Amino acid sequence: MNLIIKYSPAWCLALVLALPAWAQQYNPALRDQPQLDDAALTADQERLNAMHTATVAHIDTLTQSGSPVCELTEDMTWLLNRRMTSAEYADSMAAMPDGMQSRVTHLETVMTHGDCVNGVPVGEFTARGRFDTESSYVGITSTTQESIRVRGTVVNGQLQGEVTTSGRTIGRQSDGSLSYDNIVHTINRFDAGQPVGRGMGLTFSTSAEGNQQVVTNVQEYLGPGTIKILTWMGSMLATEMTTVDGKADGWLINHPIEVMRGYRTELTRTCYQRGQIAGEAVCVPVGEAIADAVSGYPRPTFRRNPERDLMAALTTHSQRALPGTREAFEGAASLCPVSEASLWAIAYGSQADRIRAAGVVNRIEGKLLDGQCVNGHIEGPFHVLLFIDTGNPSVVSAAGTLRNGKRHGRLLSARTTYQDNQSVSFGIADYEDNRLVSPRINFLGITTLLEKPTRDPEVLDVERFNGRDRAENYRTVNGVRHGMSISYHMAGDRIRRCYQNGRRVDNLRACR
Repeated sequence: MNLIIKYSPAWCLALVLALPAWAQQYNPALRDQPQLDDAALTADQERLNAMHTATVAHIDTLTQSGSPVCELTEDMTWLLNRRMTSAEYADSMAAMPDGMQSRVTHLETVMTHGDCVNGVPVGEFTARGRFDTESSYVGITSTTQESIRVRGTVVNGQLQGEVTTSGRTIGRQSDGSLSYDNIVHTINRFDAGQPVGRGMGLTFSTSAEGNQQVVTNVQEYLGPGTIKILTWMGSMLATEMTTVDGKADGWLINHPIEVMRGYRTELTRTCYQRGQIAGEAVCVPVGEAIADAVSGYPRPTFRRNPERDLMAALTTHSQRALPGTREAFEGAASLCPVSEASLWAIAYGSQADRIRAAGVVNRIEGKLLDGQCVNGHIEGPFHVLLFIDTGNPSVVSAAGTLRNGKRHGRLLSARTTYQDNQSVSFGIADYEDNRLVSPRINFLGITTLLEKPTRDPEVLDVERFNGRDRAENYRTVNGVRHGMSISYHMAGDRIRRCYQNGRRVDNLRACR
C-alpha cells in the first residue's frame, strides 16, 4: 500500500500494519467512500472506482505479465516503481518511530510498452513492478508483497503529466498467515518530475477474516517537498497532516471515527516540526488543528438556512480550529504591536464601549498571527490570539475581518480558560460593520446557543439547547436578559421567568 507519492512516512506504514484490526470491525461505513465537495476530486474518485471495476477480476495478470522492452537503469527502476529515488526512500524510512525497522527484500521494474533509450523511457510507457519489504515493530514482524502496473509519460528522464497505478499488496505475519489483501489504485500528476496539484488513491482492503473496507487518500502538493494529506476510513475522515521533505510538519490530526458501531475514537492533535513532536506554539500559525471533543457532542438539527449552513460550518471549525491555550499565547510572536482599539473591536464588536465602561474586563492583550496592521490597527483579514481577564482569564483564537475598526464578514472563535486549558467553546457569526446579520451560534460544551438578530441591532432572540433538546428561550438587550424567559423540562413542563435589564423579577406581568 503506497498511496503517497514521493513520501512514505512511518505513520503510513503503521496504518498499513494496523489495517487488519480496523478491517475486523463491522461498521458498514468502513465499506463506503466519502462524498467529496470538489468536482475535480470527485472525477478522480469516479475514475479510480472504474479502474477497480475493470481490473479487480484479473489484477494479478495485469501486474505480473508482460515482456520487457528494455533493461531500465537503477534510477528508472526506482522512479517507475516508487515515484522516488532510492535516496528519497531511505530518507522517508528515517522518519520511522524508534524501534521500527524495515528493509526492502525485492525490487523489480519491467517496462512492457513504450520506447526506451539507454534504459530510460521516452514518451508514454507501461511498466509492471514488484516491491517487497520486511518490517518489525514492538516484537511483531510482518512482510508485504506489492505488485503494480504503472502507466505514464517520461520526458527528458522525468515524469510528466498524469501517472496512474493499479496494484495488489499482500501483508503477512512472521508465521506466514495473511494479515490483509489490498487492491490499490492511484492517480497523480507531475511537472518536470515534481508532483503538482492533487493526487488520490483508493485502497480496497480485505482482512484475513474476510471483512472489507475502503481507504481514500488525498494528497495536495503545496510546494516543493510540502504535501497536505487527508485520509478517510470508509466514509469517515480519519487523519489530516502536512509533511515537509517527507517529515510531519504542523498538526497531525486524528479525527473521531466510529470503527465499531457506538464506539468513537477520540479527537487528538499532535504538533510536529520536521518530524519531531513540538510544543503547540510552534503550530499556532499553521492554523490546522482540532479542538477538544466538544464537536462530538450531540447537537440540534436546524432544517432551515442560514442556521443549517452555519451549524455545519461551526462543526467543521470545532474540529479543525486551534483553540487558544496558555502555551500557545505565551509562545506566539505577534506580527506587530496591536492597538487596544483593534483588540476590543475583535473581542466585543458593537458592545465594546459598553463593556469597557462597565469595567468588567481587567486586562486584554493580543498577538497578531496573520494579517496586516498599520500603526497597530488591524485592517482586513486577521488571525489573532487574545488574552482576556474578566476574573477568570481565558485565551481566544479568533479569525475574521476588520473594516475601519469594525467586524465585517464571518468571525470564527475558539476559547479556553487560561489556567487549565479547559472549557473549550467555539463560535461563528456574520457581521456587516459590527451589525450581526446572521444567527450567531456557540458551542459551550454540550450546550449549543443560538442567537438571532432582530430589527434592533442590540436585541437578540436566544435559544439554548442541551444536546439536541431545546432547553430555554429568552431575549437579550445589550447583552443581558430582558423580557420573558421560558425553560423546557423533559416532563413537558414550561417554566416562565421575567427579567428586567438582566435582573430577575417576581412579577411576571412586568414582562407581558
